[in-house]
Amino acid sequence: EYAKYTDLTSMVVFGGAKIEPQKKRLQEQLDIIVATPGRLAEHIKEKSADLAHIEYLVLDEADTMLDMGFIHEIDIILNSLYSKPQTMLFSATLGESIKELSSKILDAPVIINVDKNKKASKKITQSAYLVSRDEKPELLSFLIGREYLAQFIVFTRTKEIANEVNEHLQNAGLKSDYLHGDKTHARRLATIKAFKNNDIQVLVATDITARGIDIQGLEYIVNYDIPNSVDDYIHRIGRTGRAGREGNAISLVSNSEIYSIRLIERKMQFKFKMLKEEGFGEDIRDGLVTTPNIVVKKEKKRKADGAFGHKKQKKSSGVKKKKTSKRDRSNVGDFKGRGKR
Repeated sequence: EYAKYTDLTSMVVFGGAKIEPQKKRLQEQLDIIVATPGRLAEHIKEKSADLAHIEYLVLDEADTMLDMGFIHEIDIILNSLYSKPQTMLFSATLGESIKELSSKILDAPVIINVDKNKKASKKITQSAYLVSRDEKPELLSFLIGREYLAQFIVFTRTKEIANEVNEHLQNAGLKSDYLHGDKTHARRLATIKAFKNNDIQVLVATDITARGIDIQGLEYIVNYDIPNSVDDYIHRIGRTGRAGREGNAISLVSNSEIYSIRLIERKMQFKFKMLKEEGFGEDIRDGLVTTPNIVVKKEKKRKADGAFGHKKQKKSSGVKKKKTSKRDRSNVGDFKGRGKR
């Protein structure tokens, strides 16, 4: 898209698309090739891509490539370069694996560190609920249902948890879909397009597959699981509050994750706004009181107009949990977002 109004010729090469049209296009005179490592390595092995005259090599999101296990494909690409191009490596983190890769492919590199202080946008309100792990699905669906016109990205640590959360939300009457590595590239693009078009309200995603997603006017992200890495936390919440807009980042924190949010607070030099929702986290309230460096603020009660569900009933003998009504479900089932802001 950036080269659209220039004289440069370019193409995109990625897996999940038919390979033969790509082979034909690669035989033309091209100035720029934008490629995923797996498919480009495949073209190199089949001799349909010639990188002999490459002058510039850019490895974008190199840490993600390594996390996804593409080091072998990167080696194939590097070994196919006959000349020594000017190389640029971009990474959200500078761990040992990235340092090892950079020492292998870069010659006396200049390191440029952007936003070293690990701070989030001041436009993002960061809050957290202390809740047991078993209560997370119900609290999540309640919070989303209460803001039934807003869109959410929900982050999980694993594909399995993403599937479980997505299934729970769909059973609750919410329009949701998942995004992780088990989907083909074409299906991932279709899911992102549906989310951008407001055809679905909730996108449940893992860290790696959500990298690079840019949704205009996204109001909420939810950390269903708290990441161990501060860099991952910053990347997650950076999906909202973009381009000067306001955003909300909500974290659902179980007892075992308190250490993780305290680490995030210490590294980012801020305090989470701790909220309490009536009927949730009752069994671990006492544990919160004795936890240092965490302040409890009970959120003011708000009407749940438009929410598909109701607040969780307190445990009591002979009292059954109130179920979702058909009317409530139809409210959410007809979701069509506000549109881009």
